[in-house]
Amino acid sequence: MGKTERKKELLELFEYEKIKGDVSYSSIMKKAGGNGKGFLDRYFALHRNYILYYKLGKTSLKPDDKQEPQGYINLKDCSPEDTKEIGTLMFQISHKHRTYIVKAKDESSMKQFLTLLISRIRSLEKIDIDKLGCTVVVLTKVKKFREVLTNPLILPDRVSPEMAEEWVKQMKNYNASFNIADPFIKQVEQISEFCRGEVKDYIDWFGGPEGPRLAMIRCEETVLSNWVEYITKTSSEITTYQDNRFFREDFKDIITHLKNMTTFIDCYNDYMIHCRKYVNNKPNTRFLEEKQTFKDYIEKFIPKVQSCNDVTLNQFYDRSQIQSPDGIVTINTSGIKKVTNQSSIPSISNIINSLDNNDSKSQQQQQQQQQQQQQQQQQQSQQQLQQPQQQIVSNSKDFNISVSSNNFNDNSEFPNLDNCDFDLTSASNLSSPILSSEVPSNGVVVDPITTGQNGFVVTATEVPINEKWHFDCNTSMIFKPPSEDGRNEGNVSTSSISSKMSLSLGGGFDMKWVYQCGYFKSKNMGSIAWNGKHWCWSHPRTSYKIKFIWDSSKQIFENIPFKSRIGATAAASGGIPSSQSTHNLQSSINSMSSLSSSTSTTKRAHPTTLYPDYQFKNNVLTPITYEGRNQPTLTLIDSPSTIPFACLLTIAMTQYIQDALIHLSLGPKVVSSK
Repeated sequence: MGKTERKKELLELFEYEKIKGDVSYSSIMKKAGGNGKGFLDRYFALHRNYILYYKLGKTSLKPDDKQEPQGYINLKDCSPEDTKEIGTLMFQISHKHRTYIVKAKDESSMKQFLTLLISRIRSLEKIDIDKLGCTVVVLTKVKKFREVLTNPLILPDRVSPEMAEEWVKQMKNYNASFNIADPFIKQVEQISEFCRGEVKDYIDWFGGPEGPRLAMIRCEETVLSNWVEYITKTSSEITTYQDNRFFREDFKDIITHLKNMTTFIDCYNDYMIHCRKYVNNKPNTRFLEEKQTFKDYIEKFIPKVQSCNDVTLNQFYDRSQIQSPDGIVTINTSGIKKVTNQSSIPSISNIINSLDNNDSKSQQQQQQQQQQQQQQQQQQSQQQLQQPQQQIVSNSKDFNISVSSNNFNDNSEFPNLDNCDFDLTSASNLSSPILSSEVPSNGVVVDPITTGQNGFVVTATEVPINEKWHFDCNTSMIFKPPSEDGRNEGNVSTSSISSKMSLSLGGGFDMKWVYQCGYFKSKNMGSIAWNGKHWCWSHPRTSYKIKFIWDSSKQIFENIPFKSRIGATAAASGGIPSSQSTHNLQSSINSMSSLSSSTSTTKRAHPTTLYPDYQFKNNVLTPITYEGRNQPTLTLIDSPSTIPFACLLTIAMTQYIQDALIHLSLGPKVVSSK
């Protein structure tokens, strides 16, 4: 039986303090002495390619920190066939220079240790130490791997379309470097002589939970699943994109988005072919049908959509049927609205004043009788009763406003009342109160029954509406005359209080719609897209929309109820990968950019109004109301000549649009009783 070699430098490297954190298995067993002294208790530790055995420590069963092993067994020089069980709780380790006899405490620990031992010996048989090189060569190779597979390896969770190809290229390099480094690292980590210093640190990181393999798996799962989610969602929603897009210009974001999706599909399949193993030599390609659908949508569907620059209102009616010499058609509208009335019923203030006057006369007669009976009291001062004058003032209407010239905005036709001075002591400038039901767009709130001037009681009643709008064929403009709108147009004198009140209480809305490039545009009421099928009102500062679809077979404008989304403050439809150009799949408003320079949006809750459908027949537009839907103010819009029926719907919906803007705090600033 040969003697075990004990190199001093190895014994120093195997101090228990240095290897106790790098042990695969440890147990106290008995080892047969080489000089026939019988079995001695030893602490066995499986450390990479060595079995180390120590004397038991002085204070515990484990060795002391500075304790060197009694000996070591290099498993690279052991035979897996001859390392086996030889008796009850006894097994041997067959080294090329010596056979070690070991006795375990129990059957379980013996089998566990022997299984690990044989597995480690077989693994070491496959390693060619000469190919790995010396310690210096191993260190040089590890440094090269570390330049590519850095510690830590920082990889993204999401990748935008612009960076998708670069990400796949980077992941290919990582995978190629990993495939070379991984077998080398797995061999080096089994040799204790190589696993020292920075080599050991890198090897421990390489095979740990933060190493490159697991980092790449985590990155792959998050990035690819994100791509798959976008591709799948786009495929399911692609048929809905035209619901809120009416002209070719509105599809610019869709074209960009679909191109991004085809990029995702190409990069996804490229990654799966080069970075994933596939079965039966067939790459795991996906989404080829979706890719073709996206390409067809870009190349075939979108080019067929007309451009807003090519759309004019003349293509929706026969201009030759207009008989008016100036090209202006008068449109009659009728309906019902609430107005105010004054009754002759005495008010509370008149009753109180009358009673005060009677009391005053009675007191004067008593004083005269006392003067006649008691002459001696003529020089005494007579008591004179003075009754205070009483007046009831309604805060909802009786006030004066002092308006200076700077209260008018440069870019609007209505006054800015934020800096107005209110005088509640006089009610001489207003002849009658105004109800919110009479002018629902101005925001003034008045009680339905209240005391007016001269002691009359004001009540609300319903009266017919007969208003006129005009359509100018030459300019494609719909407008309501100032006399019908109740507004003063032209230069407004700052000295005329009544004119300013008339302007403000008239709503401050610009009652004109001009059709240009596919849109009816207003100065302060937003815009209405009309392409012959879809009629859709929108405003650049809210995501709320009013939409109708024209059914030519039934000659009906069918209202599409708006689906409000919680927290929505801007027009959007669907998610887009994170990139500056396609962060949100928003409706294009390039053709409406002239409406407003403001980019802010309102956060007010959307209106819940359910609008009626409208029937068009014989140049007359009438509402079709259903249970639960709003009853319109205008019940008939009649044109003597054939004009675009979308113009009639625009007239019918103007009041609704104004109500929605006021609800969203986007209407003109008006006087409020509050």
